[in-house]
Amino acid sequence: MGKKHLVRETNIELLRILGCLIVIATHVKGGYLIDGVLDNKNLLIASFLCDGVNIFWMITGFFVINNRKMIDNIKKGIWKVVLPSILFMIMVYFLQDWLLGESGIITSILYSKKSVRGFVVELTTWKGFILSFGGHLWYIIWYMRNLILWVPIIRMIFCNEENKTEKKIMLYLCCTVVILADIVTLVGKETTVLFRYFSIWGGGDLLTSPFLLILGCILYKYKYIFQKGKQWLFTGVVVFLFSNVIRYYMQKRLVILNSESTYFLMWYSGIGIISSCSMIISFLSIKIKGAQIRKVINYISGFNFGIYLLHIPVNQKLISLGITLKMKKMGDVWYILIYSIVVFALSLLMSIFFQQIKKGIGIIIYSKYMN
Repeated sequence: MGKKHLVRETNIELLRILGCLIVIATHVKGGYLIDGVLDNKNLLIASFLCDGVNIFWMITGFFVINNRKMIDNIKKGIWKVVLPSILFMIMVYFLQDWLLGESGIITSILYSKKSVRGFVVELTTWKGFILSFGGHLWYIIWYMRNLILWVPIIRMIFCNEENKTEKKIMLYLCCTVVILADIVTLVGKETTVLFRYFSIWGGGDLLTSPFLLILGCILYKYKYIFQKGKQWLFTGVVVFLFSNVIRYYMQKRLVILNSESTYFLMWYSGIGIISSCSMIISFLSIKIKGAQIRKVINYISGFNFGIYLLHIPVNQKLISLGITLKMKKMGDVWYILIYSIVVFALSLLMSIFFQQIKKGIGIIIYSKYMN
């Protein structure tokens, strides 16, 4: 019973991979405003590439209820998330000139004007290298915040079958916040001070990420329902397609209102939560057959966080080499599809490479000090 949560479910591992691919596609796709003019095709593409973060939050919610102690969850978060992120930031700080194509790799490491003080300044002010290569690290900060703040609260309420009233209040509160934020945005009030406070700190930050954890927890708890028939796969796909077409028109309305807001393309929008829930249901309903296929999926998924960390510098290096520009000539759809897979594959190879270095260092330390 104590090891039940350690069993890897291949459909969930495949969902992790898809979430990572969506995040990469989101970061490499072009804008939907070209010289101030709306590009309907790019906006439609963007509307279907918004749910990567939602998937990660909800998968985290799958395992909110487990037998691991809270302190063990925090230790795991520090060891597997925070420390790799720190090493990543140090690496890109010294490699940034090479990644940008401004110098060779040796020159970038040894001869550029870098210092510990410069690293700390750029990190704390969110400028320089952190702005170019670490914009996606906000997720790590929120992940640890949710792990320390929200997960204990969710476990306290949702692990106790007697807390039915508290569960309903928490769900109704979260639903109300995201629905109101969508409505207020849709009617064109997104520029008001009240809305900015409400959507960013209400819908966007304070409640939406824990809401997704809760939804993930609930959907995973009742996954046996979705595994009873293929109708859930079909339903999930239909709802996903329909909700993202609706999202396209909602975001288009913002553009018509001359708004610079990308609210409906953000992970914390209400329509985005509906879309991601439908995707989760579809994947919970499928069973992946074939031992070798499951083995490959599980292996690749094991490097998901490394891929997430590395995809920004990998993309930047491809840009500096001119590869990105050449691939854009394939057309928007093919570019996003193929280029996202290329960035994913290269980031995977880099993650495997760094893992082998880690293993090698571990072997050397063990043979020298443990024997």
